[in-house]
Amino acid sequence: MTTFRREPFSLYEQLVGSRVKDKSLYEEALTHKSMRMKDTSGSACDNERLEFLGDAIIEAVVSDELYARYPDKKEGFLTTARSKVVKRETLNEIARQLRLEEMIKRDEGVDCNSVDFLGNALEALVGAVYLDLGYDAAKYFIRTHILDHIDMNNLLRNDINYKSKIVEWAQKHKAEIRYDERDEIRDNRHVFYVNLFVNGKKASDAWGFSKKEAQQRAAGDFLRWANKHQQKVKQFL
Repeated sequence: MTTFRREPFSLYEQLVGSRVKDKSLYEEALTHKSMRMKDTSGSACDNERLEFLGDAIIEAVVSDELYARYPDKKEGFLTTARSKVVKRETLNEIARQLRLEEMIKRDEGVDCNSVDFLGNALEALVGAVYLDLGYDAAKYFIRTHILDHIDMNNLLRNDINYKSKIVEWAQKHKAEIRYDERDEIRDNRHVFYVNLFVNGKKASDAWGFSKKEAQQRAAGDFLRWANKHQQKVKQFL
């Protein structure tokens, strides 16, 4: 039994930074679909709907911040900048700093290091704050826990091209890489799913709102894993 389960209400308040009204929203936000709860009507209750809402709120707040911070920049720059701020790697890292992996209710077989697990929970948490306390509270939460922890100028200067990096890695190790892709509609949005194969073996998988984004995530996930597990990489070579 974790501290989170013994004292959920106090921990929600620590996360949000103020009193919360409806703790059931936060329970829902921190429930993975593998551990679906039931609401009072008997309907399945997990964090996917709150994730959809929180994603939109984060984009709105980040857009507002960028618009104010860069008054002379064109729409193309602002769109690119926003995509870098809200990309999965950034949200995953913020979620780790908040230690959300210790709080999310999930089936034991679910990997909390998968590409979208932590970021989705963070988005759902923002959605819960918005519904419970309103837009201003959600905006404060995003600024405090996301924007204040990002060196915006450095982020905009440095954007690692993982697709190019993995080509260099493959050339160095005389390995063959390929991507298998599929697309589908998820929550009324077109989403691309990618499996990365190294020498015919599945090495990573990811999703994105474009093929390029999904490929970038899959390549980045594998390269980070390979850097940490250099002995295990031999199974692909």
